[in-house]
Amino acid sequence: MSKIINSYELNRINISGEINESTPSCVIIEIAMCMNAKLDKNKLLDPAYIDIIFNFVINGGVLENDFKKISNIKIIKEYEDIGFKEEDLPYIASFVNPDSKYEWDLDSLILAFRHLLSFYKNIPVIEENFQIGQKNPNCINNYNSCMLYKLCTFNEIKTNRNMTLSEMARAVKFLEKGHDALRDNLVSIIENLHKNELINLIISNELKVAPTPKILPPIQKKQIFVLDNEIKTYDFEKLVLAYNDLTNMDKLFSRIEPASDEESIILAALMFYINLTECSSPYQEFMEMKKNSNNNSFKNPYIPIDKYFKKKYLINPDWYDIKKTWTDKIPSIYDDNSVRIFAEAEGYKEDLEKGLSPLEVMRISRTTRTFYLGEHPDIKQNQKRQSRESSITSIDMDTGDDHDRKLILSFGIAEDSIFQLYKISELIDYFKNTNSFNDPFDNNEQISTHAINKLKNIASEKIKHLAPSPNKYDFENAKKTKNYKTPKTIVESQYLDLYNLILKIEKDLNTLSPETKNLKKIYKSNKTNINTFFNKILEMGYYMRGWKIKTEELPIEDTTYPEDKQGDVYINVTNSINNFNSFFQEIPIELKNILSSLQLMKAKKKDGDITLIKSTSSSEGLTILRRIEIVSQGENEIAGYSCIRLSSNFLLSSVYYYMEKLGLELPFDIKQLRQIS
Repeated sequence: MSKIINSYELNRINISGEINESTPSCVIIEIAMCMNAKLDKNKLLDPAYIDIIFNFVINGGVLENDFKKISNIKIIKEYEDIGFKEEDLPYIASFVNPDSKYEWDLDSLILAFRHLLSFYKNIPVIEENFQIGQKNPNCINNYNSCMLYKLCTFNEIKTNRNMTLSEMARAVKFLEKGHDALRDNLVSIIENLHKNELINLIISNELKVAPTPKILPPIQKKQIFVLDNEIKTYDFEKLVLAYNDLTNMDKLFSRIEPASDEESIILAALMFYINLTECSSPYQEFMEMKKNSNNNSFKNPYIPIDKYFKKKYLINPDWYDIKKTWTDKIPSIYDDNSVRIFAEAEGYKEDLEKGLSPLEVMRISRTTRTFYLGEHPDIKQNQKRQSRESSITSIDMDTGDDHDRKLILSFGIAEDSIFQLYKISELIDYFKNTNSFNDPFDNNEQISTHAINKLKNIASEKIKHLAPSPNKYDFENAKKTKNYKTPKTIVESQYLDLYNLILKIEKDLNTLSPETKNLKKIYKSNKTNINTFFNKILEMGYYMRGWKIKTEELPIEDTTYPEDKQGDVYINVTNSINNFNSFFQEIPIELKNILSSLQLMKAKKKDGDITLIKSTSSSEGLTILRRIEIVSQGENEIAGYSCIRLSSNFLLSSVYYYMEKLGLELPFDIKQLRQIS
């Protein structure tokens, strides 16, 4: 092993220095996140919760109340020849930025780490024109909360719990100014203070670092106290114009210059309906947006200046449009009606009617698997190209770039950023083949009702203009009356096909027998036993048709074999029945009861199509198990050889029916199954 030249304890306190009651919350939270603490985002404004995090941090990742160790602070070594071990790189990345959404290249990661290490138990240095925020692959020299706090404490700048990242940065930048400039700045602030603020300032001998809102210059005293002999008249039209300007929220917003990144995010949402919460410098982004806009709108499509944000934004601009996508980071910008509309679009209409709050629906939707229109900007896939520049669809393995973005859907959990990418045509083919809503990526997993409702809502939104009513697309009624417009584009056509197919499958699922519904309900938790149940009956049916007597091929169309081999057929069938009975006796009683209730099905052929219908004859057997009993006991006037051959029709058709209803891969083509009479 090569020589060790340095060791580093990956604890952000080594960057920030000691923390205390005056340490800003943002610093405490940042240190805890780098210790892999799982924080409740909804409590980060609660002082009591910040105290808990503070105790966690100063105890090195141990909670005082139960002493449960939930953080092991990693110590890594740097070697003379290889630098850092590859196995340590994930720890370095988490130390540099605890947000796992970033994909680091090695050079950028090490440079960002080295920049952070320049504060590691060292005298901190202020770089000219530094930018603030967490480091990321495009901004490796950003100053985070820990670095800014170290600069403040080192330069004896007072801080408090409520101080923000932007306020610390503003205070640090004051250090670059000369004494005269600072004095002038102080005078301008004092001139605009109210009397009570001046008194408090004199008494406390302190001045807040936080920015003071800009105040319009006061009216000159002579305008207030000097009375003219004549009453001044004001132009009526100008007064109306002033009223209109002051009651027009867009114009009022346009007069405001944000004092922090947080204010920039809110103003961007209110003025331009764009979500900047994933931008590294919201203030700079907002000012650029404002400069390039006219009456709060853009002549050309908005293109971010932040390179990393630009890359994500251009993947799917709708994801950052607050009118189209709800964001949990700034929920206060939405009124109650807007949140309810979003919640209904997520497929939770019935839940809302039962009393579930719209806000709770939106929070649930971000933590459960559902569909999103277009490629999600944070998509993570095992199938992604090595270049990480493009995603591929999960069924046909096509690159998303090759298709109209309007025909691409992401399916997964937004909070985890793990998605599968599907083309509309892929989903149509898959749902049509399985006649179910199974997950194409995991055929044993059902897509939830809420996710299917949302998928139907997405499709409905794309085709509602084809219906007689602009607010509702009633496909079934429109189809009957021929009162709908013909799709003119591939987008309209595919979404119409998808919508129609969802309605058809929903109708089919609603008409399922009780025993089939019970089978679908328990399949996921009992799939091994249920699959074995089907496979053993399939083998039984194949043996009844002479399987392995003449050939190893499945006897679907060709069921002939030499007459002198009938004894071998009996032996194979008997063994398969005994094998099945041994298996069936060992399964849990609850599962046994459900499988025992599965009805016997038979094929009915008409005009080349095959329909599977229930057996209604007790002599044939009403259930699958009863038919097996008939074969094993010879309880039929069509005894022996004919009974066995005929039974294969029933057993194979029945298994095919239930596998199809479960959306499983089918063992053969039912149209090719020769019906033995």
